[in-house]
Amino acid sequence: MFISFNDQTIYPIISIYGKGQTVTSLKDTIKNSYREVFEIHFDPTLVSYDNMESYFEDSDNQTSIIHIIDDAGESFPHYNYVIPVKLSKEYIEDDPNPHLVMQLAQLNVTDIALRDVAGKQKVYTGTPLEMAIAKKVDNLSVDCNTTIETGIDYNGKHYSMTITDQLNLESLKTTIMGGAEGIPYHADGESCIIYTSTEFMEIYNACAAHKILQTTYFNQLKQYVLTLESVDKVNAVSYGQELTGQYLENYNTIAESIINAG
Repeated sequence: MFISFNDQTIYPIISIYGKGQTVTSLKDTIKNSYREVFEIHFDPTLVSYDNMESYFEDSDNQTSIIHIIDDAGESFPHYNYVIPVKLSKEYIEDDPNPHLVMQLAQLNVTDIALRDVAGKQKVYTGTPLEMAIAKKVDNLSVDCNTTIETGIDYNGKHYSMTITDQLNLESLKTTIMGGAEGIPYHADGESCIIYTSTEFMEIYNACAAHKILQTTYFNQLKQYVLTLESVDKVNAVSYGQELTGQYLENYNTIAESIINAG
Protein backbone atom coordinates (compact mmCIF):
# COMPACT_ATOMS: atom_id res chain seq x y z
CA MET A 1 0.00 0.00 0.00
CA PHE A 2 1.32 3.44 -0.93
CA ILE A 3 0.47 7.10 -0.44
CA SER A 4 1.53 10.24 -2.27
CA PHE A 5 1.15 13.90 -1.40
CA ASN A 6 1.21 16.94 -3.67
CA ASP A 7 4.88 16.69 -4.53
CA GLN A 8 4.31 13.15 -5.87
CA THR A 9 6.90 11.48 -3.66
CA ILE A 10 5.58 7.97 -3.04
CA TYR A 11 5.73 6.50 0.46
CA PRO A 12 4.96 2.89 1.45
CA ILE A 13 2.41 2.64 4.25
CA ILE A 14 1.52 -0.17 6.62
CA SER A 15 -2.19 0.63 6.77
CA ILE A 16 -4.75 3.43 6.71
CA TYR A 17 -7.92 3.72 8.76
CA GLY A 18 -10.89 5.99 8.27
CA LYS A 19 -12.89 7.15 11.25
CA GLY A 20 -15.04 10.01 12.41
CA GLN A 21 -14.02 12.07 15.40
CA THR A 22 -14.14 15.54 16.87
CA VAL A 23 -10.84 17.28 16.26
CA THR A 24 -9.35 20.73 16.67
CA SER A 25 -8.22 22.11 13.35
CA LEU A 26 -5.74 24.81 12.54
CA LYS A 27 -5.49 28.18 10.85
CA ASP A 28 -8.61 29.44 9.10
CA THR A 29 -10.85 26.45 9.79
CA ILE A 30 -13.63 25.98 12.33
CA LYS A 31 -12.34 24.58 15.63
CA ASN A 32 -13.59 21.50 17.48
CA SER A 33 -15.60 20.05 14.61
CA TYR A 34 -16.62 16.49 13.77
CA ARG A 35 -14.65 15.32 10.76
CA GLU A 36 -13.62 12.29 8.77
CA VAL A 37 -10.07 11.43 9.84
CA PHE A 38 -7.52 9.31 7.97
CA GLU A 39 -5.05 7.63 10.31
CA ILE A 40 -2.02 6.58 8.29
CA HIS A 41 0.60 4.17 9.64
CA PHE A 42 4.17 4.17 8.31
CA ASP A 43 7.18 1.99 9.06
CA PRO A 44 9.68 4.48 10.58
CA THR A 45 12.56 2.45 9.15
CA LEU A 46 11.25 3.23 5.64
CA VAL A 47 9.72 6.70 6.12
CA SER A 48 11.50 9.39 8.10
CA TYR A 49 9.80 11.45 10.78
CA ASP A 50 11.30 14.62 9.27
CA ASN A 51 9.64 13.99 5.90
CA MET A 52 6.24 13.48 7.48
CA GLU A 53 6.71 16.49 9.74
CA SER A 54 7.16 18.72 6.68
CA TYR A 55 3.70 17.66 5.47
CA PHE A 56 2.24 17.95 8.93
CA GLU A 57 3.56 21.47 9.51
CA ASP A 58 2.83 22.81 6.02
CA SER A 59 -0.46 21.14 5.22
CA ASP A 60 -1.91 24.00 3.18
CA ASN A 61 0.80 23.64 0.57
CA GLN A 62 1.83 20.01 0.87
CA THR A 63 -1.09 17.83 1.91
CA SER A 64 -4.08 19.48 0.31
CA ILE A 65 -4.30 16.50 -2.04
CA ILE A 66 -3.40 12.91 -1.18
CA HIS A 67 -3.53 9.76 -3.29
CA ILE A 68 -3.68 6.22 -1.92
CA ILE A 69 -3.35 2.88 -3.70
CA ASP A 70 -3.86 -0.47 -1.98
CA ASP A 71 -1.96 -3.73 -2.35
CA ALA A 72 -4.32 -4.93 -5.08
CA GLY A 73 -3.47 -1.89 -7.19
CA GLU A 74 -6.85 -0.21 -6.58
CA SER A 75 -6.67 3.55 -6.21
CA PHE A 76 -8.75 5.42 -3.67
CA PRO A 77 -10.33 8.66 -4.88
CA HIS A 78 -7.97 11.51 -4.06
CA TYR A 79 -8.85 13.53 -0.99
CA ASN A 80 -8.86 17.29 -1.29
CA TYR A 81 -8.35 19.77 1.51
CA VAL A 82 -6.99 17.96 4.51
CA ILE A 83 -5.65 19.33 7.78
CA PRO A 84 -3.13 17.82 10.19
CA VAL A 85 -4.44 16.42 13.46
CA LYS A 86 -1.62 14.34 14.92
CA LEU A 87 1.87 13.05 14.18
CA SER A 88 3.56 10.60 16.53
CA LYS A 89 5.45 7.35 16.98
CA GLU A 90 3.29 4.72 18.63
CA TYR A 91 3.31 1.04 19.53
CA ILE A 92 0.24 -0.65 18.06
CA GLU A 93 -1.28 -3.73 19.73
CA ASP A 94 1.06 -6.73 19.39
CA ASP A 95 3.45 -5.19 16.88
CA PRO A 96 6.86 -4.96 18.63
CA ASN A 97 8.01 -2.25 16.21
CA PRO A 98 6.77 1.34 16.56
CA HIS A 99 4.62 2.91 13.85
CA LEU A 100 4.94 6.45 12.57
CA VAL A 101 1.32 7.63 12.72
CA MET A 102 -0.14 10.64 10.92
CA GLN A 103 -3.76 11.70 11.23
CA LEU A 104 -5.23 13.93 8.53
CA ALA A 105 -8.79 15.24 8.71
CA GLN A 106 -10.95 16.28 5.78
CA LEU A 107 -12.36 19.79 5.86
CA ASN A 108 -16.10 20.04 6.23
CA VAL A 109 -18.36 22.15 4.02
CA THR A 110 -18.03 25.22 6.24
CA ASP A 111 -14.25 24.97 6.27
CA ILE A 112 -14.04 24.76 2.50
CA ALA A 113 -16.35 27.75 2.10
CA LEU A 114 -14.15 29.78 4.43
CA ARG A 115 -11.05 28.83 2.52
CA ASP A 116 -12.70 29.66 -0.78
CA VAL A 117 -13.52 33.13 0.55
CA ALA A 118 -10.06 33.67 2.02
CA GLY A 119 -8.34 32.20 -1.03
CA LYS A 120 -5.80 29.41 -0.84
CA GLN A 121 -3.31 30.98 -3.21
CA LYS A 122 0.19 31.03 -1.82
CA VAL A 123 1.30 34.38 -0.43
CA TYR A 124 4.80 35.41 -1.50
CA THR A 125 6.85 37.79 0.63
CA GLY A 126 10.25 39.45 0.41
CA THR A 127 11.92 41.70 -2.12
CA PRO A 128 10.62 41.80 -5.71
CA LEU A 129 13.53 39.54 -6.72
CA GLU A 130 12.87 37.06 -3.90
CA MET A 131 9.18 36.88 -4.78
CA ALA A 132 9.95 36.45 -8.48
CA ILE A 133 12.34 33.58 -7.72
CA ALA A 134 9.83 31.86 -5.38
CA LYS A 135 7.04 32.14 -7.97
CA LYS A 136 9.29 30.90 -10.77
CA VAL A 137 10.45 27.88 -8.76
CA ASP A 138 6.83 26.98 -7.94
CA ASN A 139 5.82 27.31 -11.60
CA LEU A 140 8.77 25.21 -12.76
CA SER A 141 7.80 22.56 -10.22
CA VAL A 142 4.30 22.42 -11.69
CA ASP A 143 5.74 22.14 -15.20
CA CYS A 144 8.04 19.34 -14.04
CA ASN A 145 5.16 17.36 -12.56
CA THR A 146 3.07 17.89 -15.69
CA THR A 147 5.93 16.64 -17.86
CA ILE A 148 6.39 13.58 -15.64
CA GLU A 149 2.69 12.76 -15.76
CA THR A 150 2.69 13.02 -19.57
CA GLY A 151 4.65 9.78 -19.50
CA ILE A 152 6.86 7.96 -21.99
CA ASP A 153 6.85 6.30 -25.39
CA TYR A 154 8.27 2.79 -25.16
CA ASN A 155 8.39 0.11 -27.87
CA GLY A 156 5.89 2.03 -29.99
CA LYS A 157 3.37 2.47 -27.18
CA HIS A 158 2.63 5.32 -24.81
CA TYR A 159 2.47 4.92 -21.05
CA SER A 160 1.06 7.80 -19.04
CA MET A 161 2.49 8.53 -15.62
CA THR A 162 -0.24 10.24 -13.66
CA ILE A 163 0.17 9.92 -9.92
CA THR A 164 -2.26 6.98 -9.96
CA ASP A 165 -0.16 5.32 -12.68
CA GLN A 166 2.99 5.85 -10.63
CA LEU A 167 1.43 4.35 -7.54
CA ASN A 168 0.16 1.41 -9.59
CA LEU A 169 3.63 0.83 -11.04
CA GLU A 170 5.13 0.79 -7.55
CA SER A 171 2.50 -1.64 -6.32
CA LEU A 172 3.01 -3.99 -9.27
CA LYS A 173 6.78 -3.80 -8.87
CA THR A 174 6.33 -4.97 -5.27
CA THR A 175 4.30 -7.90 -6.60
CA ILE A 176 7.09 -8.75 -9.05
CA MET A 177 9.67 -8.56 -6.28
CA GLY A 178 7.48 -11.00 -4.36
CA GLY A 179 7.95 -13.59 -7.08
CA ALA A 180 5.12 -13.03 -9.56
CA GLU A 181 6.06 -14.11 -13.08
CA GLY A 182 3.33 -12.21 -14.93
CA ILE A 183 1.66 -8.85 -14.34
CA PRO A 184 -1.45 -7.32 -15.98
CA TYR A 185 -0.78 -3.83 -17.30
CA HIS A 186 -1.69 -1.74 -20.32
CA ALA A 187 -0.46 1.05 -22.54
CA ASP A 188 -2.64 4.10 -23.12
CA GLY A 189 -5.80 3.27 -25.04
CA GLU A 190 -5.19 -0.48 -24.97
CA SER A 191 -6.64 -3.38 -23.04
CA CYS A 192 -4.78 -5.04 -20.18
CA ILE A 193 -2.39 -7.80 -21.21
CA ILE A 194 -0.07 -10.00 -19.20
CA TYR A 195 3.51 -8.78 -19.25
CA THR A 196 6.30 -11.10 -18.14
CA SER A 197 8.23 -9.88 -15.12
CA THR A 198 11.10 -8.89 -17.43
CA GLU A 199 8.82 -6.97 -19.81
CA PHE A 200 7.12 -5.16 -16.95
CA MET A 201 10.39 -4.19 -15.27
CA GLU A 202 11.66 -2.76 -18.55
CA ILE A 203 8.59 -0.49 -18.66
CA TYR A 204 8.95 0.30 -14.96
CA ASN A 205 12.63 1.20 -15.34
CA ALA A 206 11.92 3.43 -18.35
CA CYS A 207 9.22 5.26 -16.38
CA ALA A 208 11.49 5.58 -13.35
CA ALA A 209 14.29 6.98 -15.50
CA HIS A 210 11.90 9.51 -17.03
CA LYS A 211 10.86 10.71 -13.58
CA ILE A 212 14.42 10.87 -12.27
CA LEU A 213 15.67 12.79 -15.30
CA GLN A 214 12.83 15.32 -15.20
CA THR A 215 13.28 15.81 -11.47
CA THR A 216 17.03 16.22 -11.93
CA TYR A 217 16.49 18.73 -14.73
CA PHE A 218 14.10 20.71 -12.53
CA ASN A 219 16.53 20.72 -9.62
CA GLN A 220 19.39 21.98 -11.78
CA LEU A 221 17.20 24.64 -13.40
CA LYS A 222 16.06 25.70 -9.93
CA GLN A 223 19.67 26.07 -8.77
CA TYR A 224 20.32 28.27 -11.80
CA VAL A 225 17.29 30.45 -11.03
CA LEU A 226 18.51 30.97 -7.47
CA THR A 227 21.68 32.63 -8.84
CA LEU A 228 19.88 35.21 -10.97
CA GLU A 229 20.04 38.83 -9.89
CA SER A 230 17.22 40.52 -11.78
CA VAL A 231 13.46 39.98 -11.96
CA ASP A 232 13.53 40.11 -15.78
CA LYS A 233 16.08 37.31 -15.99
CA VAL A 234 14.07 35.20 -13.55
CA ASN A 235 10.84 35.74 -15.48
CA ALA A 236 12.55 34.77 -18.73
CA VAL A 237 13.36 31.25 -17.52
CA SER A 238 11.11 28.51 -18.86
CA TYR A 239 10.85 24.76 -18.34
CA GLY A 240 12.59 22.92 -21.14
CA GLN A 241 15.29 25.47 -21.86
CA GLU A 242 18.80 24.11 -22.22
CA LEU A 243 21.01 23.78 -19.17
CA THR A 244 24.53 25.17 -19.34
CA GLY A 245 27.78 25.06 -17.36
CA GLN A 246 27.86 23.19 -14.06
CA TYR A 247 24.10 22.59 -14.20
CA LEU A 248 24.41 20.71 -17.48
CA GLU A 249 27.42 18.80 -16.14
CA ASN A 250 25.49 17.73 -13.03
CA TYR A 251 22.53 16.62 -15.15
CA ASN A 252 24.74 14.65 -17.54
CA THR A 253 26.50 12.91 -14.64
CA ILE A 254 23.19 11.66 -13.29
CA ALA A 255 21.91 10.75 -16.76
CA GLU A 256 25.06 8.74 -17.41
CA SER A 257 24.66 6.88 -14.10
CA ILE A 258 21.10 5.90 -15.10
CA ILE A 259 22.30 4.65 -18.49
CA ASN A 260 25.09 2.65 -16.86
CA ALA A 261 22.58 1.14 -14.47
CA GLY A 262 20.52 -0.08 -17.39
